[in-house]
Amino acid sequence: MSCYNSLMVKESVINFFNNQASASITAGKIEKGIKNTYEFAKKHSKEAVALGTAIFTVNTISPVFSQEQTTSIPRSNTTIESLVSSNSSKNFDIDASKIIGLSKETVNSVNAYKRLQPITTAEDFYNGTAWNQSVVSDYLDILNPEYKDQYLYIGEPDYAKTKNASFLKQNWERGTFYNIKNVPSFVVNGYYDRNKIFYDTEGLKFISEGIKKAKQYATMEIKQVQDDNYLFKITGTDKGLNGRKLNVNVLVLKNEVNCDDNNDYFRTRILKRVVYQYVYDKAMGTSIKLENGQEIIQSINIKVPKVDQNQCDILGIIQDMNSGEILAAGYTDMIDSKPALFNIDNLPECTLGNIEDTSKYTGVDTLAFALKNKVEFQDKIGLTKKIISVTDAKDLKHLSLQLDYTDTEAKIYQVLAAALNPELMDNATFTYDPITNKVDIFFINPINGNKELLYFYIRINKATINGIKDKKNITINSVNFKFSEFYAYDSNNNLIKYNIREQKNYFPVRMCTIPDPSDFNGDAEKDKDDLFLMMKKFGTRLGDKDYQEKFNLVNDGFSKDRIDIADVCKLNQEIGNQEKIQKEIDTAKKLQKARVTELQKFEARKAQKANYLQAR
Repeated sequence: MSCYNSLMVKESVINFFNNQASASITAGKIEKGIKNTYEFAKKHSKEAVALGTAIFTVNTISPVFSQEQTTSIPRSNTTIESLVSSNSSKNFDIDASKIIGLSKETVNSVNAYKRLQPITTAEDFYNGTAWNQSVVSDYLDILNPEYKDQYLYIGEPDYAKTKNASFLKQNWERGTFYNIKNVPSFVVNGYYDRNKIFYDTEGLKFISEGIKKAKQYATMEIKQVQDDNYLFKITGTDKGLNGRKLNVNVLVLKNEVNCDDNNDYFRTRILKRVVYQYVYDKAMGTSIKLENGQEIIQSINIKVPKVDQNQCDILGIIQDMNSGEILAAGYTDMIDSKPALFNIDNLPECTLGNIEDTSKYTGVDTLAFALKNKVEFQDKIGLTKKIISVTDAKDLKHLSLQLDYTDTEAKIYQVLAAALNPELMDNATFTYDPITNKVDIFFINPINGNKELLYFYIRINKATINGIKDKKNITINSVNFKFSEFYAYDSNNNLIKYNIREQKNYFPVRMCTIPDPSDFNGDAEKDKDDLFLMMKKFGTRLGDKDYQEKFNLVNDGFSKDRIDIADVCKLNQEIGNQEKIQKEIDTAKKLQKARVTELQKFEARKAQKANYLQAR
């Protein structure tokens, strides 16, 4: 759907407009010329709205129209402002309120312009048969943290059905402009080497070099005037713009986008960031004439439902249409606020111990086994409680999520139960479907700040550390603990601003499982059976016939090379921890059963009432 409407303008009106403005400006009567033009425009009600979107430049004697604009001038549903400014004379603000029907107070009370942060663009083109490269972006952020805020990863799938929306056809058109031959492919600052196939980890170097070479030949600013109406200001700041065939583009990007099941081609069900909207409705934007020292202001219409705005960014681009080079790029959050972070087990942004080895390998598939979790981030076989927490939450009213638990995960661990943090029992309604592993939490008083929210209880049955095969027969050393759906809403039923940190195969944050040295009989449980086996070796030392090293859990100090009370105490402690988790599981299942029973009673009463009313 187009993000702005077009209004055909009579040729005679356009000619009059250009002639009047040019003549007056040439004569040095800029203010008079513009006012005369608008007086004429007011007599032509339909044309006047269109004329209100005319684009002017600094240091030029006449309004600048592209060929396209002289036949159909774009406008937003409510045009706000046209402006002419000149370095050789004072600035003139046109009273657009008389043209467009808004009060002068409304026009004058709009927010100040917000400067778009200069940025390097890393466009990722991919489709359903070749997974995306957001994983490469994640590795770069860790290996080169100094670059993290200097570039923007932009997913542009030509095949990806997101929840409530399909892929944008403009993504494919943009890839066609670059003549993309292989996917996935990065296009950085509009540069794509058509003669070379880039391997995954080369993207790390490609983006890094792009950051160093990025050009910023213009500044961009934006301000919201009313509802969907924005003013977009572009100022040329370098003579490198002069004489070029340029397009301006404005894109809306959305973060943490839920994606339909695609057989996990993307290695994730939640896409890091994708293009949500092309504001000019065209993949490459619209033509523009801009030179050093010139200023252009456009009225644009950005239609993003309120529910999505917190999760959206606005990206502006000035691009050379002959070379494809991006000469300026900048972005800003659509709504300014700090994002909340939803996390699993309070993990850092990287759990790998040898991530510095990334550059030794060409493919992320290889990294799936070559890079391994640190010891402290390895999960032992047995019962485990997975903690879902949030930091920096703001007005979190409703959390809805679903585990992406497939046959692959079921081979490694079993989901036993889910439960609300007991501290929140009096402040939330919690529902869990054990068949789909879907959770919904409605908070009476919204959550702000940091809080553990809920727990998933699992039994790990198999170790991944020494390698397992994924569904594509690739050897990996981890297992997913991630979501197929995730939504976080505020009190107005709008998405809050948030990021998600999941445990995903191939990515820098993983779930790696290992054998439990205390599980002596290998039944994935630590209990009295294991204690009985240890007691049979109690008192033996290194060198004794019956001594077995595996029972020597504490091998230092007085207990070195012997099986003694220290080992027994260590095992008893671990058995106690497992029993504690089991009790929590039993409690969670009882609560779940009670909720189901109550729901069944409610449905029965509702059916009984319906039957009664029908009988009457």
